[in-house]
Amino acid sequence: MTARDAPYGDAVSTKWASPELHDRLRAMLAGDIRPVTTKDAATVVLVRDAATPRADGSGRLEVFLLRRVATMAFGAGMHVFPGGKVEPDDEVDPSVALPTAWADQLAGGDPQLLRRIVGAAVRETCEEAGVQLDPLQLKPFAHWITPEVEQRRYDTRFLIAAIPDGQQATRADGENDRGLWVSPQAGLQLTLMPPTRASLQDLAECADTAVALGRVRSFRAILPRFELDGDGFRFVVQER
Repeated sequence: MTARDAPYGDAVSTKWASPELHDRLRAMLAGDIRPVTTKDAATVVLVRDAATPRADGSGRLEVFLLRRVATMAFGAGMHVFPGGKVEPDDEVDPSVALPTAWADQLAGGDPQLLRRIVGAAVRETCEEAGVQLDPLQLKPFAHWITPEVEQRRYDTRFLIAAIPDGQQATRADGENDRGLWVSPQAGLQLTLMPPTRASLQDLAECADTAVALGRVRSFRAILPRFELDGDGFRFVVQER
C-alpha cells in the first residue's frame, strides 16, 4: 500500500472540512465509531472529440459532466460523471462476453460482480445522460473508495467510453440540474470531488478520444483518507 498527500484544491476543504467531519474523525481515531460498509457503484467517463482542435493546443477531447442538485445527500452541487450504486437487478445480457481481465481489474476476480457493475454503468448512463452504451464500448478507467470517515460510502469502479455516433448526451433525470460538455482543462475549474478532479487531470493529458481510451492505467483501488493536522485536515490518497 502506498500513500501520498493529495491537495486537490478548494473542493476538498469546502466540501469536507466541516465540524461534523472533524467530530467523526476524532471519534473514529478514538475507536468510538467504525467505518460504514461500502456499496458497490459504477461511474462512466463519457468522452467525445470536438469538431476542431482548441486554439490553445490542448487537443479536441471533451468530457460530459453533470451538476448534482443542491438537495442531494451525497455530492450536492458537485460536478460529476454519470453513475450511481449497483442495484440488485443490474446485469449484463448473458450473451455478452466481457473481457476476462476486467473481472480482476474491477471486481476482485468475481465475474458475476463484474457483470453487475457493467450493467449498472450502462443503466446509469442511460438514466442520467440519455446515452445507450453497448457494454463492450466501455473500458476500465479507475477504482475509488469513499473515505472511511464518511457516513455514505461507495466502492466505485470508473469506466470510460466514447459517446456512440448519432447519440446526444442530455440531463435526463432529477438528481442533476445541469449537463455540459467541457474540455478536461475547463472541467478542472468547476466544483469537483477528488475522484472527478483526478480523472480530469488524467484526461487533460489526452489530446483526443483515441488517446484517452488507449491510455494504460493502474486499476488499483484508491482509498483517500483524512488525517487530523493541527486544527484542520490533511487529505491523503492511498493505493490499496
